[in-house]
Amino acid sequence: MIEDILGTEHFNLNDASALPMVNIFDTDQKEWNYQATASAALKTTALPIPPADFATSSSASLKPLHGAA
Repeated sequence: MIEDILGTEHFNLNDASALPMVNIFDTDQKEWNYQATASAALKTTALPIPPADFATSSSASLKPLHGAA
């Protein structure tokens, strides 16, 4: 639990009785990949969501939508 790492108190009983998440981390893994997909609710918004094959497209390039200033 994040509270255990930070040394803070647990928020409630559910937090206090939850199992630690250490088993999901594999320190011996050489490669890691993740394919994010937008939820159906997010697809109904006006947000500029790239097509599903955007991450695998070789011509895909990210461009900022505004200046850093």
